[in-house]
Order: sequence, then C-alpha cells, then structure tokens
Amino acid sequence: MRRRMFFTAGLVGLSLFSSGARAQPSPTGDPVRGARDFQETGCYACHGTVGHGGAWQGPKLAPDPIPYAAFVLQLRRPARSMPRYSAKVLSDAEVANIYAYLQTIPRTKSNP
Repeated sequence: MRRRMFFTAGLVGLSLFSSGARAQPSPTGDPVRGARDFQETGCYACHGTVGHGGAWQGPKLAPDPIPYAAFVLQLRRPARSMPRYSAKVLSDAEVANIYAYLQTIPRTKSNP
C-alpha cells in the first residue's frame, strides 16, 4: 500500500510539474472496449488480468486508479521500465477506454 501511494504521488507530481498538465477529469470512455484494449495491448501481462498488479509485476491499477492526467503521462512517458505507448500505438480514445474499464473494477476482500 505504501509503495503504491509513493508511486501515485510521484506520478501526480510529475504530471503537474514536469509537463505543465493540470488536474483534469477523465474523458468519457467505453469500459467494455477498455477491457478488450487492456487485454489486446498486453497491459494484463504486468498489471494482472484485472489491474491488480503483482509482487514483481507492474503496480496495482485498480480499484481506484491514479488520476487520469498521471495515468496518461505514465503511458506516454513512463517513469520506470514500462514500455512507452505513443498515440500511434495506443490512441487517446483507447487510453480513455482503458481508464474507464479500470474505474469499473470493484473492490474485493482480497483486493481492498
């Protein structure tokens, strides 16, 4: 939990200061298409099939994903070993769909 909070805080800071981005609401995306895009793009390989992450994998994305601006920044200019997803690889609409999907993932007893 502490690791995720540090990671999230770092991304938010990067989002607001290094790129000049302002906090913004997430655009409306299609969560059904987002679930498909999450699988087809290969996000599941590091973040788990429903965004819960893993011990040595990518960080937990859901439930409660990081703010949208930080999410986009991490996709476009990753801070760590994550591959870069340019708009040619993953369109803005696909990013919005994936974020909408992540927002629909409910909390479970094993994933508070």
